[in-house]
Amino acid sequence: MSYSITLTNGIKLFDLSDGVIDTTHASISLVGKNSVNFGQKQNNNLIHMLENFANGVAPSHPLIGQLWYNTANSSLSIYRNDNWDNVPVIAYSSSAPYSPMTANLWFDTTVNQLKIYNGTSFNTIGPEAVAGYATTRMASESVKDVTGGFHPVIKCTISGNIIAVLSSTDFEVSYDNSINGIPRIYSGLTMKSGYSIIGTISNSSKADLLKSSDGTSYRVASITPLGDTLVERDNSGGISANTLTASNLAGNSSLISGSWSVSGSINPQANNSIDLGSTNLRWATVYATISNAGSVATTDLNATGNSTHESLKFKTLSDSLNNKISVIDRDISLSASSDSRLPTQRAIKSYIDSAIASTLATLRTADISLQDQITNLFNVPTGTILHHAGSTAPTGYLIANGSTVSKSTYYNLWIALGGDTTPYGQTSQTFNLPDLRGEFIRGSDLGRGIDINRTIGSSQTSQNLSHSHSSAGGTNFIIYPAVSGQALQEQEQEGGPQSYSSRTPNTNVSGGTEARPRNVALLPIIKT
Repeated sequence: MSYSITLTNGIKLFDLSDGVIDTTHASISLVGKNSVNFGQKQNNNLIHMLENFANGVAPSHPLIGQLWYNTANSSLSIYRNDNWDNVPVIAYSSSAPYSPMTANLWFDTTVNQLKIYNGTSFNTIGPEAVAGYATTRMASESVKDVTGGFHPVIKCTISGNIIAVLSSTDFEVSYDNSINGIPRIYSGLTMKSGYSIIGTISNSSKADLLKSSDGTSYRVASITPLGDTLVERDNSGGISANTLTASNLAGNSSLISGSWSVSGSINPQANNSIDLGSTNLRWATVYATISNAGSVATTDLNATGNSTHESLKFKTLSDSLNNKISVIDRDISLSASSDSRLPTQRAIKSYIDSAIASTLATLRTADISLQDQITNLFNVPTGTILHHAGSTAPTGYLIANGSTVSKSTYYNLWIALGGDTTPYGQTSQTFNLPDLRGEFIRGSDLGRGIDINRTIGSSQTSQNLSHSHSSAGGTNFIIYPAVSGQALQEQEQEGGPQSYSSRTPNTNVSGGTEARPRNVALLPIIKT
C-alpha cells in the first residue's frame, strides 16, 4: 500500500508506491515500503541533511525552507520564492571573520559594536562610540521648541555628552526635551556653555565688527575705549570699558547670554516701566541683600535677614475671613486646632503620612486575616475526591475515571496517591487515576474491625447479608411423593400418603440486577 507524502503546510506532495525509492520530488531519497537497501538510502539522507547538502552545486528538487551550504563560497543559503537566498552570518569575536560575504554581520567584542560587510570592508552600524567611552557621534534628531514645534538638528555627542548643535533655525528648547547647557539653539553652530571654538584663521567675515542698529553699517572694534567703537575683550575675558550705556542691550532673538556683573545700578527708563522676567519666562534664583517692592515691603510684612538668611518676621497675617494668624504651627500631630495657628507643609505632610500609615496598617492586618481565611477555606489538598454537578471537571481537577496520566505533569497527585506504591496502577512515566464511575465510596476500616483486610484503593463486589424468609403458615410443609393429581386424590381418600418429608420452601424471585439505595449520579473528580 502506497504512502501519501505531505508537506508541513498540509499540501500533498505525491503518493510513494511500495518498493519504490523516489529521487524526483525532494533532495533526499524517499523510501517506499519493502524497498531494497532502504537502510543505506535513509542513512545517506541523514548525512546529507546534517551537512545541509554541503556542495559547490545546489541540491536538486529543493523544497521551500530548505538550507544549502555552498562550499564554493562558504555561504549558507535558504530556498524561498523559487530561488536560493544567502543567509547573513553573524560572527561574535574580537577580530574580523575570515572570508566574509556581503551583508555578513560581525559583533566586534573589542569595542562592543555591530558591523556589516559591504563587499570590501566592515562598516560600523552602532552603537557609535570609542572603545572604553560612551556614545561619540554626530546624529540627526528632532528637537521640540517652547511653542510645540519641531526642528531638525544635528547633535554632536562626545563620550555621551552633547557639546554642540547644528541648526538652520533659531528657537528656544522646550523643557520636556531640554539639552543640558544649551537652553537656546541658534541658526548655525551652537556650543554648550563651557565649550569654545578655538583655532587659527586667515579670514573671517565681520568677525571683528558689530552690526549697527540700522543693519547697514558696522562698528569697528578697538583696544581702548573710543567714541562709537566696540571694545575688544582682553586675554582674561574681561571688557576694558569703564562704562557701558545702551537703551536696548540684547543678543540674537532678544537673549543676553553669559555672565554679567555691574558695580553701579541698573535702572529702568521710567518708574514701574520694565518687567524683570514674565509669567512664562521666570528667573530661576535672584540673590539680593535688600528687596524692596510695593507688593512685598508693606507695613504688614517685613522680611529681614543677614548672610545666613536667619529670619522672616511679620506683624499681622490674616486669612480671607480676617482671622488673625499668630503662630506658624510645626506640631506634626496638628492636635491644636485653632484659626490662629498656621500649619506648615511639613506638619501637614507628617500628619497625613501618619494617618495613612495607620489606616494602611489596619487594612493590611485585615487583608492578611481575610486572605488566611480564604486560603484555609479553599485550600483543597491534592488527591481529594469530590463530586461535581457538571459534566466536565473544573480547573485544577481531573475526572476520576481510571484514565492514565503523566507523572511529570501531575507529579504532586502521583505522590498523593502513594507514589511508587500507588494501588491504582503505574508505569515508569504514567500512573492511573482512581475509577469511581458507578461506584459507592466506603470509608477505610483502618483497624476498626468492621471491613477487615482492606487497603485504600481496593474494590469489593456487591453482596447481601445472609438471611432467610418465612411463610405465613409456618416453616414446615408436608411434601407428597411425586404422583399424578388423580393418584393424590386417591391417597387422600385412603387416609393420606405413605411417606412425606418436611423442608423450607423457596420464595419467588423478584427485584433488579443489583442492591442499591436511592441515589443521584454526579461527576467524580480528584484534585490535582
